[in-house]
Amino acid sequence: MSRKFGIEIEATGVQMAEVAAALNAAGIRTYVEGYNHSTKNHWKIVTDASLSGQYAFELVSPILQGADGLCQVDTVGKVLTAIGAKVNKSCGLHVHVDARDITNEQMKRVCKMWMKYESCFDSVMPESRKNNAFCMGIRTKYATLDAAFKAIDAARNLGDLRVAMNGVHGHPSRYHKLNLESLLRHGTVEFRQHSGTVEAAKMLNWVELVTAFVDCAVTAKTIRATGADKFENLMAVTPVPSVRKFYRERRDYFAGATA
Repeated sequence: MSRKFGIEIEATGVQMAEVAAALNAAGIRTYVEGYNHSTKNHWKIVTDASLSGQYAFELVSPILQGADGLCQVDTVGKVLTAIGAKVNKSCGLHVHVDARDITNEQMKRVCKMWMKYESCFDSVMPESRKNNAFCMGIRTKYATLDAAFKAIDAARNLGDLRVAMNGVHGHPSRYHKLNLESLLRHGTVEFRQHSGTVEAAKMLNWVELVTAFVDCAVTAKTIRATGADKFENLMAVTPVPSVRKFYRERRDYFAGATA
């Protein structure tokens, strides 16, 4: 995995100073900061007014990449679990995938891939993350997949594409499962759908899946509205067998939970 990424972990139950101390002790350079959207070269802990629960916080990574980046995420998850950090339904896990090298036409393919496979992503998420105020669905904005693809094709620029994907009453909003607003601020596309977690395995597999998803869309010759949105086609974006196994098991788990 070569594409750069960043991760935002929302959690509760531990004071921010304690989180920072534990992470620094584990070799993860971390600082408690005031609320900000600046990308730093260290991990930062900030408040987030959207979170509920005692000692709620958001832990934001610097730009990460490759094996070292995954190793940092693994360490962070293990530390948060060890010190008793918790999550609730107000929490989410957000991953930013570097898109600074992606052209408008390639971003259209990312958007088409999302439209085609949103239901597959839904199948590995709890009900609370299938459509809520902070990660709204996108596919249901359109009556058919063909209509969605036509809206994406008609986008003349990023502004049009943002409205096609993230439009609410004609204005783009970042609170969607796939957020294009972050392209303007960070040069990234943000995957906001994952439920809150401090489990290293969940974070690592999500990073692996969404970075591979972007790479697959970017390199695809075309994305067609025809053809089934099969779960195994989504799994084919990642070359990592353990990631495919993880999400097959998640899909089966949630299918059983709602049966």
